[in-house]
Amino acid sequence: MGTGEILWNGLALFLTLSIFSILYKDNPFYKIAEHLVVGISTGYFAIILYYNSFIPKVWVPVIHESKFYYLIPTFLGILMWTRFSRKWSWVSRYPIAAYMGIGMGVAIPVTMQALILVPLYATMQSMGFT
Repeated sequence: MGTGEILWNGLALFLTLSIFSILYKDNPFYKIAEHLVVGISTGYFAIILYYNSFIPKVWVPVIHESKFYYLIPTFLGILMWTRFSRKWSWVSRYPIAAYMGIGMGVAIPVTMQALILVPLYATMQSMGFT
């Protein structure tokens, strides 16, 4: 076992014991380990989302295929991030309203068709009205 592997295993042991130290009391070792886990996982998933979502679904269509209409949902998605600002949080209501309108515009006709019109048609057919 090399020196690097010993150091990484020691760090893993320290962080594991720090996480388990919450069982005794709230302490600074637990808070360090907790903040480290949250920070690393946030950074990791931000990079994963960038390479798996932004590049293939926004960058490539807009830059290489000239599909500039892809910028509209991108802009609405960026506006959703204003929710985290106290001063600009009101701006996030516009993309939420747009997404709710799109969702209802798709869901209401499908639901009406599946839950009302098809059973109604089947009932009328069984009674001999068609």
